[in-house]
Amino acid sequence: MNDQSGISSTDAPEPIAEVPIAPLVETAPATVTGSVTDLMTKDEFFMFFSSSFTVSASIVGAIQPPPLQTLMKAGELQTARPAADALYDMAAKFSWLEFLIRKEGQWVASVAVLGAFGIQLSTGIIAELEARKPAPVIERDMEAEGVRYP
Repeated sequence: MNDQSGISSTDAPEPIAEVPIAPLVETAPATVTGSVTDLMTKDEFFMFFSSSFTVSASIVGAIQPPPLQTLMKAGELQTARPAADALYDMAAKFSWLEFLIRKEGQWVASVAVLGAFGIQLSTGIIAELEARKPAPVIERDMEAEGVRYP
């Protein structure tokens, strides 16, 4: 049977079968590998979370003073506590993020080493790119300097 478009019902494409999609989140409850006393409380984690921005600001400020005030005050932002709590909840739920809330903090030393390397690289790259820029053209007001045109 043809409709006004000229396509018959026998020309219609076959329906596409639904393909099951696996969920992107862990469905099983997370298993905490250490005891609860090995983990920070939400308040302890918030203090750590907030101080990490202050430390970052101090490091950047030591390289290129003064320290960035946005980082210095990050822990005071209205969204800081909800962000820290959300990160804490994720770390408690997903075992592969649990290291973030462990009191031992071994990972902090590794991040510090990686951060120092990254800062050294970025500082060098910025310096190289600045050196490649052409010298600025200085426009002079010749008339103000007493130079007259013929």
